[in-house]
Amino acid sequence: MTLHAQELQGDSRSVLAVSRWASVALLLLYAAFLYFQLATHRDLFDTAGEGGEGLEEFLGFWGCIAWLALLTGGISLMSDCLVGALDGARRIAAVAAAPQHAM
Repeated sequence: MTLHAQELQGDSRSVLAVSRWASVALLLLYAAFLYFQLATHRDLFDTAGEGGEGLEEFLGFWGCIAWLALLTGGISLMSDCLVGALDGARRIAAVAAAPQHAM
């Protein structure tokens, strides 16, 4: 076990807590940004004069939400494949795995 892994092992709960709070903070900031962009300052982000009208008429709000969900799922699957490939490469190279933190 490396020195860094020993340090993290005793402090895993605080690392997990910071990670969770950071993810909640980022989620709230993202929601605030979406509210800012879509509700309060719609005129600043309006693309009516830039030729973007055709796409809005074609997709609509729910079409955009569906594409967002589809692409998010695809990225999640690709990320899982990447992690699996890296784990396989780690095993082949006989590199020690990072310690797993209890949830």
